[in-house]
Amino acid sequence: ILVLRPCDAIETFECWEIAIKENKMPSCIVLSRQSLPLLRNKISSNYSHFGAYFLIQEKKSSITLIATGSEVSIAKSIQEILLEKDIYSNIVSMPSIELFEKQSKKYKDEILGKNPRVIIEAASSFGWHKYLRDSDSIFSIDKFGESGKAIDLFNYFGLNPLEISKKILNLYFKNGKS
Repeated sequence: ILVLRPCDAIETFECWEIAIKENKMPSCIVLSRQSLPLLRNKISSNYSHFGAYFLIQEKKSSITLIATGSEVSIAKSIQEILLEKDIYSNIVSMPSIELFEKQSKKYKDEILGKNPRVIIEAASSFGWHKYLRDSDSIFSIDKFGESGKAIDLFNYFGLNPLEISKKILNLYFKNGKS
């Protein structure tokens, strides 16, 4: 199955287009119940078709934030917190692992990059470890059974921009900029 997890309205349209054109396997567009901000304004090309792409790419980046679906807006907030500390980061939106896996090794290496990688996933970490190296991190929820409003659950599990930013700063930037 082709799983598509868009981060905003533009990616939703792109994922819908991908699903309509896909004729070799079923597609599933996974949408969030919470209201999500528009994170992209470039609509000249369907970037979701690559499975993952730079939503924001900074020349002076020292860390790469990778997320999918609603977690991309969390990555954007983390980027803003880090920028206050003069730490630049890339944001990779990955609406489809299946499509990303079909890309060339060169493309995947370019997107994942050499910076420390931080993956943000509001579900299980299962499947994400293939994109992590020993020094990289994943913030996910590997526990089941809690229910409530998204904001309350994200805070309960520490999956909010402030908590994740603190951990990133402690892990990678203890003495200021890395």
